[in-house]
Amino acid sequence: TDKNGDLPLHNCCKSGTTTTVLEALLLEFPYALDAKSRSTSNGMLLTARELALCRSSKLKAAEMVVMRQSTSHWIDLKEYMYEKGKDESKMGRLEKSLSRVTDELLVARTSE
Repeated sequence: TDKNGDLPLHNCCKSGTTTTVLEALLLEFPYALDAKSRSTSNGMLLTARELALCRSSKLKAAEMVVMRQSTSHWIDLKEYMYEKGKDESKMGRLEKSLSRVTDELLVARTSE
């Protein structure tokens, strides 16, 4: 956080950014959507989501769609991507094993 208690997500809502950056931040730390900071000149405590919905927000329509997603959406997506990564890693190991066994069978057949 910075001196105002802003997380990177708060700063993105104030300054503007891309959907790619928002998605990366939210997948890393979904709870940032609900974290409050003194993000306005009057010292009000606002969440990143509230900042995104303010008139002064620099976010465009596509980025607003990202910010309107629930925190649970980002938590679920993060878990899904983690599990998918584990599955892809396992699949890669299985493909290597299959390739090795296939090579060994070919060698065995040619040496008969």
